[in-house]
Parts: sequence; C-alpha cells; structure tokens
Amino acid sequence: MHQFVRVGAHSMTAVGTVLLQDLPPYVMAAGNTAEPHGINSEGLKRRGFSPESVMAIRRAYKMLYKSGLKLDEGPRRHRHRGRHRHRAEAVGRFLTQPGRGIIPLMSMVTVAMVAGEASGDLLAAHLIAALKRHLPEARFVGIGGLQMQREGFDAWWPSEKLAVHVYAEALRHYRELAGIRKRLLARLIDRRPDVFIGVDAPDFNLWLEERLKARGCRRSIMSAPRSGLGEPVGSGKIARSVSHMLALFPFEPDIYRRNGIPVSYVGHPFADMIPLDVNRARC
Repeated sequence: MHQFVRVGAHSMTAVGTVLLQDLPPYVMAAGNTAEPHGINSEGLKRRGFSPESVMAIRRAYKMLYKSGLKLDEGPRRHRHRGRHRHRAEAVGRFLTQPGRGIIPLMSMVTVAMVAGEASGDLLAAHLIAALKRHLPEARFVGIGGLQMQREGFDAWWPSEKLAVHVYAEALRHYRELAGIRKRLLARLIDRRPDVFIGVDAPDFNLWLEERLKARGCRRSIMSAPRSGLGEPVGSGKIARSVSHMLALFPFEPDIYRRNGIPVSYVGHPFADMIPLDVNRARC
C-alpha cells in the first residue's frame, strides 16, 4: 500500500492486494494492481448495516461513481433523501476530497440468466456468444448448462437441477427447487446484475422476475421454442413479471404488442446455423 493512500471506512481488501490509489468506503478490492469487486455487502451486514442502508450505498455509487460526471459534480447534481442519506453523502465526500485518485470501479456488465433445459441451454449459449462480441468484458452468471459454460458462463447451479418433465417428478423435487429459487433471488438482489434473462422454465423464471421487477432490476425473457412461455399472453402474469420480451419467431411480436408487452424480434439462432442453400446431392 502506498503511504499516502486513503482507505475508506468499512472497505475490504484481499490478501496480497497492491493498493496505489484511494479505496472508497464500503468497497471490496483485490489484485495487483487493486481492482474493485463491488460493495462489501457481507461485511456491512456483519457490522449491523440494515438492508436499506446497503441499498442506499449501492444507489450512491451508481449515481456518483458510475454517472459519467466529474467526481466534484456528482454530489452537486444528486441530492440524497431518506433515513440513509448520510451513507450516500459519506461516499460523495470521500470521492471529492483530494488524494491519489480513486481506483476505478469496474464497468463490467453482469448478465444473469436461467436456462433449465437442453434447448434453452443451446439458445442461451448463442445469445452469450453474440453479446460477447459487443460486450467482451461482460460477465454471465446464474443457472445454465454445458453449452453456456463453454461460452464462459458462471453456473451457480447446473441447469439439470431445473430439468423436471412430469408433475410427479416436479413434486418430488419441489422443496429443492423452491430452495434454489429463493437462494438465487437473494443472490441476485445482493449482486444487482444489469439485466436478468429467463430463457425457459416459465414457472421458475416468472416467479423470479416478478420479484426482481419489484426491486427495480431490469429484465428480459426469451422463450424457448419447445416449451414456449407456458403462460397465456393475455393472462397478465407475463406483463406483471417481464419488462421486455425477446421474440424468436416473426409472428410473436404482434401477439405481445397487442397485450401491451414490450418486445423485440431477435430471431432464432438456428437461422445462423442452417444454410439457406442446401446441397441436395450431398443430402
């Protein structure tokens, strides 16, 4: 650690971290040279910070640290309100005080995904590959299969955990599935991904997305062709749960628009895999 580096309150560094710039309050850092790894949420909980306080700190960093404004402009532009505003104001004060410069927070985009079947695993793998061409530093996490993992997906649980096909089997595994869903929801609320994409497993994903939507997470859902959504479009459950649809087939957008659901037609990835001109002699 450089002798004039400032270390903010309730921050945390890993063993062997080389710190050459100021480490803001509440931030975890690691590496040579130090890179931030998000808010020290677990440490804050152990120190008695309420979930509301942790959320206020997250919002403060999003506004002040990732807004694109100069550090001395952030506190003037944004006014913090509520019982926990002193947490956000502490962040603002630290960022605007003179020092050796602030370690840059990672601009890495985090995409959370859930795919529970082989078809969804394949669809999601193609989506990950396409997104990586535009967002090479993006991180993909959640529940997925081997195809997704080959594209660099960080599978917190394997997709096989969700692959139940008959009611009797679903009932036998209900407690395990419910436990995974609750733990996944808690982890997503803690990690705050930039977007959540539910690929298939409609019962699992619509439950998850409705609760993420209530907490301000941006979401999309892409329906797998074999199972579809498994929910009537006009029932209202999709509209309550989903912020945006990714349609695979050209007839789908009109159906969703008629029911007031934002939608984008992205096409089916198999269109890139099947040649338009088939060599009949080789068939």
